[in-house]
Amino acid sequence: MTRAEDGSITPLIAVILACGALLAVTVARIGEGLVGEYRAQLVANAAALAGIYGGDKAADQVAQRNGGVVINADDLRETDSRFTATVTVNRYRATA
Repeated sequence: MTRAEDGSITPLIAVILACGALLAVTVARIGEGLVGEYRAQLVANAAALAGIYGGDKAADQVAQRNGGVVINADDLRETDSRFTATVTVNRYRATA
């Protein structure tokens, strides 16, 4: 003799698993974004520091070695001892 409730837990488990998968994807995307932004900032910092000591060429080399591309470099070492580098790493951009 079978009951009418047999198997009624299956749709509930399917919904719970779908919600868990959606949560996992959301957390992964947020984590990827945070890591990407942090990495871009680290590459920008390294490129700017290299630029202080070696100019544009050194900033470009350091950025490339760390997976980034310098898209703008302002060399103000002569006037106020600053070097600003803006880099992109994948789709993330940072300035230092």
